[in-house]
Amino acid sequence: MSSAAPRPIRSINHPLRLLLYLEWSLLAIARQFPTTKGLILTTFDDQEYVTAALQKGATGYLLKDTPSEDLAEAIRAAHKGYTQISLGILPKLLAQVAPPPALSLAPPDGFSSLIPRKREVLVLVVQGASN
Repeated sequence: MSSAAPRPIRSINHPLRLLLYLEWSLLAIARQFPTTKGLILTTFDDQEYVTAALQKGATGYLLKDTPSEDLAEAIRAAHKGYTQISLGILPKLLAQVAPPPALSLAPPDGFSSLIPRKREVLVLVVQGASN
């Protein structure tokens, strides 16, 4: 084992200290055990912590109030390579993502230049019709 192993932290009461420790821990684990998945289990549901953990290589981020059955399933899923996020955290992550642009119901450019039969076929294709 490396002599640079982390010392136990008695109290992590500052966000920067937590993020630095999290980064160091994930990188140290990844260096020594490259195939190991890092699944964070914590009480911190702050979006900044979640984002930092995922950016540093965590396979998932779960809150400690996750039911044991769900935790066991999340561990199995993370082992298979699936990212696991607690349901309570997901809305915070999704809030960072810009909503998709509204779909336009206007006909596409060039639609009016099509002959009537081609327009009819195009409308049928969009509606899911098959021959």
